[in-house]
Amino acid sequence: STFLMSSDIFTNYVLILIEKWIRREHITWSHKAIKNAYNNGIDVFANLSTHISFLEKLTSFKSPPSTFKSNLDNVISKIKGEENNIKNVKYWKLYDNKLASKIRLQPNRVILFPSDKGAGKTSFITYIAEGLLELNNNIAILWFCFEDDIDDMILKFLSRRLKKSVKELKGIDYLFSEEDKAEIDKVRDKIKDYPIEFENDPCTIYEIKSRTKRFSEKFENKNIVVIIDNFGLISKKGMQGDNLAKEKDIVETINEIKQANKACILIPHHITKEAVSKNNFNDGYRVR
Repeated sequence: STFLMSSDIFTNYVLILIEKWIRREHITWSHKAIKNAYNNGIDVFANLSTHISFLEKLTSFKSPPSTFKSNLDNVISKIKGEENNIKNVKYWKLYDNKLASKIRLQPNRVILFPSDKGAGKTSFITYIAEGLLELNNNIAILWFCFEDDIDDMILKFLSRRLKKSVKELKGIDYLFSEEDKAEIDKVRDKIKDYPIEFENDPCTIYEIKSRTKRFSEKFENKNIVVIIDNFGLISKKGMQGDNLAKEKDIVETINEIKQANKACILIPHHITKEAVSKNNFNDGYRVR
């Protein structure tokens, strides 16, 4: 005979199974984490990072597939302007219209900025960030600056507005006049309330995920932009497998961060000399 269950009973039964599975996995992994915590040969921060990552994955469930109709209705309502949600935007404005025609910045997107080392990626990202904040009032930026000191980051923002180089602003071969000092105060008042938070300490991709979640909750009425400067400096401490496996895990987690927070993620990335060599170009190399 066929055993039939109502929808509610079946759902409750599945939830019980999932709960039991989570408990079992949690117990098993916690024993391993405790054992590693007693082992002085294992880095405590790597162990903690791995444990946090496991717990996040343990409680992360895929959302059900969305239908074409539901997405179609959602998109059409946005076109008609029927939704007033502040996060429903097409594209954010940038200072440069030509740049905006090539780089479409919007929620739920990852954009890589690859170039040679020392080509000015961070300054370029600063230019984009300033335009986003000046021309759009619904954006908050979480900036992981692994390569530059935070003071240097602030100097880049001041440099453009004051029309002085970072070197001059540091007082190298330049003496500030009283007019200069007054202008600095004016610029300070204009940019002091930028909704930007900097993270300067080395982070694993799991720490980036956790901090982005907290930032998104803090600015729940804003569109979130995450800048990771740069990809090559994301810590791989505590990650398993070879370098390729670690980078694959980082890329997958970046996509999870993007989707979970509807974030726009900007990532400067160094290209090696081998990658841009003529031979590689002829062999069909492309930035991935």
